[in-house]
Amino acid sequence: MILLLLILTPSAAALEVKVTQSSYQAEENHHITLEWTFPAEDTTRNIFVLCDLMASRKTSVLYLVYAGVEISESVDEGFSGRVQSDTDALREGRIRLHLSRLRTEDSGLYVCEVRTASGSGFDSCQLNITEAAAQPQIQKPPRPQPDTGQTRHHYGLIAAAAAAEVVLVLLIHFTTRNKRSHFVWQSNNLSVRSILNHKSLLLKVSDRSDLQTVLL
Repeated sequence: MILLLLILTPSAAALEVKVTQSSYQAEENHHITLEWTFPAEDTTRNIFVLCDLMASRKTSVLYLVYAGVEISESVDEGFSGRVQSDTDALREGRIRLHLSRLRTEDSGLYVCEVRTASGSGFDSCQLNITEAAAQPQIQKPPRPQPDTGQTRHHYGLIAAAAAAEVVLVLLIHFTTRNKRSHFVWQSNNLSVRSILNHKSLLLKVSDRSDLQTVLL
């Protein structure tokens, strides 16, 4: 408590502290970097920094520097292990806080106050964390059924039916062909017989004509 009072005690002069961005938007489980600037000092021993989150009537400390030394024990349990700072940036007059594994309860007003030998000042930014978008569920294609005895029997019946159909078509084809050949053969025989009968009749008629001629 005494340490916090020392940091928050106003100095005689105002120190210009600026946040690089006044508003941030991020999604939970992602990460973000918050940054403030202030006039650089010759040594970090004169730098005192307090950064906290003001949300839902609760103040949570996420970064504390006393005489240039970071006091990690004072960080709120909710930010423990999730805040990384750039110590070298303090020499350049910058405060860089990297927040990882963001949560929706991290939303709120972030305030950083800096006190040096030149004076003190603060600035704030608003951070809004939204819930992660639901991942679409990808439907997996149905797994092929294992080959069983029933499946093989089913395919065997299909193959047998196809073979029987082929045999039936061949039988019909050859039967029809034989019938046609038999019909042609009978027709040819009938034609031959008709011709022979016709010739025989002509011979008989011819013989009679000759006989009549002789008789006359």
